[in-house]
Amino acid sequence: MKRFLITLLMLSMAVFLPQCIIVKPDSEKKEMEGKWESTLLANLAGVDIIEVYDIPLKLRLTITEENEIVELLNLIEIDEEQSGEVCFCAGSLLLRFKKQSLKIEDISYYYPSRFRWKNGRWPGDAVLTPSSKSRIENWFRQRKLEPTSRTEQCR
Repeated sequence: MKRFLITLLMLSMAVFLPQCIIVKPDSEKKEMEGKWESTLLANLAGVDIIEVYDIPLKLRLTITEENEIVELLNLIEIDEEQSGEVCFCAGSLLLRFKKQSLKIEDISYYYPSRFRWKNGRWPGDAVLTPSSKSRIENWFRQRKLEPTSRTEQCR
């Protein structure tokens, strides 16, 4: 109950404060040590569609080419030391992964360096390595997607 009230307080503060609020989760991060990328990739095995949405949910791009899907997944490299915090920003893009038209996972992109696995196994936001961040930004730019952040503090 205490954790719920703290989360509720933090969420309500995020609505009224212009900056990004970051909360660190506790021991859950230790359980995921060394498994951030592999857990995600295992869950996304066999995905044949990626839909990219603006927040709030306007479809911007649909990817069905296997080589493009593999390319994007190969760009994801997570800095586990920096990962685990939870940012209460709105996010920039939503990547919806599907298999045979059925939704498998939603991963939100928080410009310029975080992913959040909605209802997934990560205990917080996954922070990209500097090289992964650069390659993913370039990948988005090549597809005419320009994610932005509403606050500078999520950088």
